[in-house]
Amino acid sequence: VNTSPLNFKPVGTGPFKFLEWKSGEYVRVARNDDFYFGRPKLAGVIFKVIPDENTRLVALETGEIDETNIPPKDYKRMKSVKGLKMFEYDALTYTYLGFNLKSPIFRDARTRHALAFATNKEELVQKIYRGLASAAYAPSAPASWAYSQDVEKYPHNPSKAKELLEAAGWRMADDGYYARDGKRLEFTILTNQGNKEREKGAIVLQSQFKKVGVKANIRIMEWSALLKIINAPKDPKDFEAVIIGWSLGVDPDDYSIWHSTQYPRGFNFIAYQNSEVDQWIEDGRTTMDKNRRKKIYARVYRQISEDQPYIFLWYPKSIVAVRERVGGLSQPGPAGLMVYMEKVFVR
Repeated sequence: VNTSPLNFKPVGTGPFKFLEWKSGEYVRVARNDDFYFGRPKLAGVIFKVIPDENTRLVALETGEIDETNIPPKDYKRMKSVKGLKMFEYDALTYTYLGFNLKSPIFRDARTRHALAFATNKEELVQKIYRGLASAAYAPSAPASWAYSQDVEKYPHNPSKAKELLEAAGWRMADDGYYARDGKRLEFTILTNQGNKEREKGAIVLQSQFKKVGVKANIRIMEWSALLKIINAPKDPKDFEAVIIGWSLGVDPDDYSIWHSTQYPRGFNFIAYQNSEVDQWIEDGRTTMDKNRRKKIYARVYRQISEDQPYIFLWYPKSIVAVRERVGGLSQPGPAGLMVYMEKVFVR
């Protein structure tokens, strides 16, 4: 599915038909006059690719684009801009620090747990999002019907972090960092250029880890270069840790992210393997009863949180600005503002 030519010329039955995709620039679609819910009001839609946050805001203010997400740091300023409508709502999204489990540093769960205890999520949320996000603890989001709070939360506890590092065989060296077998506890965090929240998150985590004797380096990369590294179909992969995020579907099936068959060719690029989780994920895909599925995914989330292959960092709120000329929006919610694209219009 990752290499199908249909990815570049998709065919469907929705309100709009694919016209053109210029990689890294835009996707253009046109009205489907035969759409079964009726003729869409818009003649077409252009989805522009603008990786840099500041450039996106300029494009919004000048009228080049009609809708975009607003970074927390710009929320107050953009709220006062005339001609814009602002929306805030919970999203099916989480940001995380993922560990390459093939790395000798992260194979031992005690080291991962130590880093989780070293992480002050409330500090991250306040410094980066100014309260427009909440601490994350599971591979799901509170906006999901399958979300469960019955997970390991690893509250901020630097003393516990050091205790676990000692138990994992790390010893404090003269330079103030832990080491084992003559090698310092040091790794590099990758994240994508242009996402200021992730860049700031890496800096805050670097400081938090330093306080417990762990040296974290930061490497900011262009998005496509980062994806090339983590998605390379090789074992092991050439990274140690990465800060990125997942936008989840309305259905909680997360086979593509956590099932062991999805490594190295798939989204399970950290090489997570747990046979029980594999079975529960398969059960979740074949169980029709919603309440039973919810219980299955609660077990999945509980086990993953115990294994801690990611440190779940934050659940960001969606903060979206739309130009006033755009109407026909759906109620704000996890699926966004344009659930019924055939009803959207411009004045």
